[in-house]
Amino acid sequence: MILQRIAMRNVFRQKRRSLLLVAAIAFGAFAITILNGFTTGVEANAKENLSNLYGGHLYIRGIETLSTGTRIPVIRNEKPLLAALEASGIKTASVVKRTSIRGSLIMGAREAPSNIVGVDWNAETLLKDRMPLSSGSFDGTSQADSIIIPEKTAKKLKAEVGDEVMARMTTVTNQNNVVSFRIVGIAKDTSDYADAFAYATLAYTADALNLKKGEFQSMNILLPDVASTDSDADALFKALSKNLTMAARQTSVAANNGSTAAPGTSATGTPPLGGGMGGTGHGMGGGMGMGNPAMMAPSSGSAEIGTKLYSLTTINDMMRSVQTLITMLDTVGKIVFAVLLLITMVGIGNTFRMMLLERVKEIGTMRALGMQRKEVLQVFLYESAFLAVTGCLAGVILSFVLGFAIQLLPVNGISSLFLHHGRLSYIVDLAVVLAAAASLILLSVTAAFSPSRQASRLDPAAALRSTH
Repeated sequence: MILQRIAMRNVFRQKRRSLLLVAAIAFGAFAITILNGFTTGVEANAKENLSNLYGGHLYIRGIETLSTGTRIPVIRNEKPLLAALEASGIKTASVVKRTSIRGSLIMGAREAPSNIVGVDWNAETLLKDRMPLSSGSFDGTSQADSIIIPEKTAKKLKAEVGDEVMARMTTVTNQNNVVSFRIVGIAKDTSDYADAFAYATLAYTADALNLKKGEFQSMNILLPDVASTDSDADALFKALSKNLTMAARQTSVAANNGSTAAPGTSATGTPPLGGGMGGTGHGMGGGMGMGNPAMMAPSSGSAEIGTKLYSLTTINDMMRSVQTLITMLDTVGKIVFAVLLLITMVGIGNTFRMMLLERVKEIGTMRALGMQRKEVLQVFLYESAFLAVTGCLAGVILSFVLGFAIQLLPVNGISSLFLHHGRLSYIVDLAVVLAAAASLILLSVTAAFSPSRQASRLDPAAALRSTH
């Protein structure tokens, strides 16, 4: 305890030098903590916004082979899907159906490409909560031909709420079709990474695609805990595979372990259904394309007439482009942190060498009074530890205060995909904070070790004769 008191006294005795070291360490702790807090918040917001815009975290899509050999994206019977969902034992927050049209919206002589997602507005309450409108309201969605279009599309068409627009598309059976919609709302652009979607009623879009009543293209499942997405997807895939022909999952090795199809049908190596955001063909709704239907057959050969093939994808699959950005930010943060650590270590090492020169006689006196070498070493190391702990606490507290203050402010110029109600989110990963603090403390003590050991090895008599 005496050694700690001596070390603390030395720290307060050299206030200016101690403050400079504390500031350097605090800046390192501050930088890594606040950067991690906002990157974690950006990732969480992007995942939540995308899951709500896509209508869930898990997506079941279907392809059926017609008598003509054409494969169309459709789910005609939801019962086996719901039965598999129940058998999987996973917990769900909601289950919704969607269709998707990829075509063009036309108003007068102006035309704009568009993805029109068919939704059941009564079931899609989260979509309403997470899709801000710049004009109009969701009240008009009770009309069968209602549509909500994004701002980009509205600007291209010079359209306003109340205008009628025509939609030109290709049905699931590859026939050209044109239908009319009435604009009831204009949505703010939600993402630089996902397609800009228009939203219409499920039944109306299904009819426009030449689907029969009750048919749809995708069943989207919202989970209560997004962290369980991959494990729940594996459980659901296994349940679906027992009675349905399933396309292989890229992200699930266990689920694809030789059992990717219904009994009697091998689907090992089957190309996955669809791609990432903005795939081609008739999407499942919310921007994820179905991919080329010609690629959807089981790998055992040509699909038989009436064959129904299903795929299961997750929000994590859709987050790849966003995750790339998060990884880049995280890498930049780690590089900055490493540079700060190096600078801090050099600064601490040089400071303790100066302290050694200034305190030679003091060290000689302590050694002459009976202090052992290891105790001299410990005093210096305690000083570095006190400075490091103080700096880390100051940096972390400052990052918390500034981070939580920033998230209260509205933000402009950043895609709302990364925001929560127009604001950044500051989400602290305690494991990262503790790891960064531990690294700073450990490296600070390590940087001080060499000059501290040099101080402990001073000859008491020589130290007392020193003119420093």
